[in-house]
Amino acid sequence: MRRLLLFVAFAGPVFGAGTGLYCVTPTGAAVDDCVAGKTFPQISTALAALVADQGTATFGATQTIRVYPGSYTSAGLVGYITSSRFLAPTATYPLIIRSASGAQAAPGGTQPIINCGDTTSTDAGWFYSPYVTVQGFEITNCKAAFVWGSAGPRDHETIAYNYIHGTGTATAIADNAAGTGTGTWIHHNIITNVGSGIASTYAAWIIEFNEISNTTAGGGIGSAGSCTIRNNIIYNVYITNGSGVQGGNDDVITGNVSYDNRYGIQSQIKTAPGPTFQQNIVVGNMWTCHYEGGTSPVFGLMQHNFCYRSTNVGVPADYGQAQRITGGTGSAAFEINNIAWPNKTAAATDRALDTSSGLTASMSDYNVWWVTGTVGHEGMAMVNVTDYATLAAFQVTGWDTHSINVNPQLLGNPDLLAVTTQVFPECPTIECRLAKIRRNYMPTNLALKGKGCTWSASAMTCTPDHSDIGPVPITVYNAPGITGGGVY
Repeated sequence: MRRLLLFVAFAGPVFGAGTGLYCVTPTGAAVDDCVAGKTFPQISTALAALVADQGTATFGATQTIRVYPGSYTSAGLVGYITSSRFLAPTATYPLIIRSASGAQAAPGGTQPIINCGDTTSTDAGWFYSPYVTVQGFEITNCKAAFVWGSAGPRDHETIAYNYIHGTGTATAIADNAAGTGTGTWIHHNIITNVGSGIASTYAAWIIEFNEISNTTAGGGIGSAGSCTIRNNIIYNVYITNGSGVQGGNDDVITGNVSYDNRYGIQSQIKTAPGPTFQQNIVVGNMWTCHYEGGTSPVFGLMQHNFCYRSTNVGVPADYGQAQRITGGTGSAAFEINNIAWPNKTAAATDRALDTSSGLTASMSDYNVWWVTGTVGHEGMAMVNVTDYATLAAFQVTGWDTHSINVNPQLLGNPDLLAVTTQVFPECPTIECRLAKIRRNYMPTNLALKGKGCTWSASAMTCTPDHSDIGPVPITVYNAPGITGGGVY
């Protein structure tokens, strides 16, 4: 007997009713399953009703503020009661403030808009309570989007699927007090035309699948340490002094795309353990892949990255390294199985590797380099103010004994990624855009399959080689009339 399959099509959102539901519409009129006495014209009034109902009691049910399309002010977006009394959501019963659609907010969308009306003093939201989710808003004309307050149990927040733009010179999403935001998850936000993007100074966050561009005062993503920073796209951030990613101690920085920034991805090694930096595509930055050493004997690991087309933009104008190590007393950087191609033929300074001190405590090996000779200071490496024009000359010193110098043979326009905005009409999600970029710019043979290293604060174990290198076609995407591939 054939089983009957029943398909049901829903027209519009379907919500479950519950006592923890508060709604916000432009007129305050109830819609869908909203209750008239729990529907308000502003987010702040809905939050005030929630505060009146819940007080300081621990939540016994999930509380949701559902916001319909319209324009709203920011007052009280993320909630507090007074400076000394706070809402008490839990992991089981959080506070959720979300758009009615729940979809990704994006330019030209129909998501609710939070307009602070003030880019110098007003923030869209402040976190004073734990377990708060804010999702699906367009946020504009604010000093910043979200900051963490100086009091209250502020942790395990989720900021997701928002479109944040047109804010002031402050950081769009930032913790500003010690002990804030532990366990925070920031994902799938589009952040553009802001002072700087995302900064975690005090706590371990997961920062993933965000697209950040066009900052005016700082970098894209910054961490003081212990964060997971993965699968983000960052471009055109503060070309005078901004990093696509500025990492810290014990960060895991992986799978990001950073291009047309002052520094592509920069990690600071200060105290043990150091950062892990791998499988990133770093293109068209002044310094592409950069380790800055600290004063403690710790290790940082950079492996399986594609560091390409360093430029000479910004200040100073004479640097262009594909990989750079700034030495520190007792610290070490291990640069293994990377593809580094500075590709700047007329630079005053343009090298595959540049270190400000000797490599006594560091190791650079098993990389694929591509340098074509010396133009000015262009060449393989500069170590402790000594130039090495070729890989062979550098290997005489005992470094990079297993690396190879081979032309990646990118055909078409290999700079396409760095000079065009990443707009893929057929890609509604950042996952799709990342897949398209990786398909065309991440050589899968080395960067994703190549053997690598593991490390601890006391030892480094490496088993890399080039035995699996073989033909890998690379096609430039979205370039009319350009076809081709490359072979390694």
